[in-house]
Amino acid sequence: MRIILVEFLWHARKIASNASFFAKDIIISLDPEISYFLKNNKISYFETYEFCNHKELWGKYKDITNQTIKITEVLDETLWKVDERFKNLNWKLFNDYHYVFKISFDQLFYYSELVTKLVEKFKPEEIVVADTGGIVLDEYYLINSQISIIKYLLKKINNSSTAIKITFVKVNENEISKFSILKNYKENTLLSIKVYKKKIKNIINKINFSIINYLYKPKYLSIGCIEIESYKRLYPNKSKMFINYKNDIFIKRFKNNYIFFEQFIYYLKNRTNFFNLIKNKSISFELIFYEILLQFTKQLDFLIKEHYKAKKVMLKLKPTCVIFQSMENYV
Repeated sequence: MRIILVEFLWHARKIASNASFFAKDIIISLDPEISYFLKNNKISYFETYEFCNHKELWGKYKDITNQTIKITEVLDETLWKVDERFKNLNWKLFNDYHYVFKISFDQLFYYSELVTKLVEKFKPEEIVVADTGGIVLDEYYLINSQISIIKYLLKKINNSSTAIKITFVKVNENEISKFSILKNYKENTLLSIKVYKKKIKNIINKINFSIINYLYKPKYLSIGCIEIESYKRLYPNKSKMFINYKNDIFIKRFKNNYIFFEQFIYYLKNRTNFFNLIKNKSISFELIFYEILLQFTKQLDFLIKEHYKAKKVMLKLKPTCVIFQSMENYV
């Protein structure tokens, strides 16, 4: 028996173009648009909720969240051992970014539950999934929607002693061309425009910050908090009491430090239970977490510099209160 996990519309079109060949396969839709397409083309398929009991999984929400908290605790423990700058500052960096790690973990946990349920129910000889190339993360270290998550979960199964054959379906040349053009356009054009705009905004913000501080000596310091901007517009007579510090991050400022990263991973593997925490049942999330951590640790030097810049601002302003931007606005 063969199970086909369909994450992308181009994969669904391939199935529709030769429907008789896939007639005996178990087809699972992982996206509402795919479900609509398969239904319109009268192709038999299953939804994920038919195998994953959402009510049961929701009951595990607290335990899953606690596990992600343990993950960030272990990462902070490791960071303090490998980079004492954060220990000396008593800075639990990964705890601050817990929400970002939790989003990826929740997604991986759900798909690992789905794969496990499918294997238990159908005992397939083969599982077919899309191959979309390497892992791509966005600026918040979340997995790009054009990347197959299932692929990197099944790769760990493929490397184990399981007898299940894992087959990867590549996108056809036309679709590759479209994806490449879109990807290059975003990276070479949109990203350049975005960085340019950020540079202009940072210059303007720096000038405004200096002027407001000099003229009004505000009591309250807001760190990129958009709610305060709305408050100031609603109550202009009180706006002089607030000053907003904004500084957009440039990804290009981040740098590779593979020696540090190797030390970081070595400590995780040999001194912690990290790799037990990033798995569910027999499926490891290692490949995706490895890439997230690789990209995440590139910003460490930048964050240390930002800390000391912020410290200078605090010593100069001596605000009565500091108001931070929420993670919801950040993500």
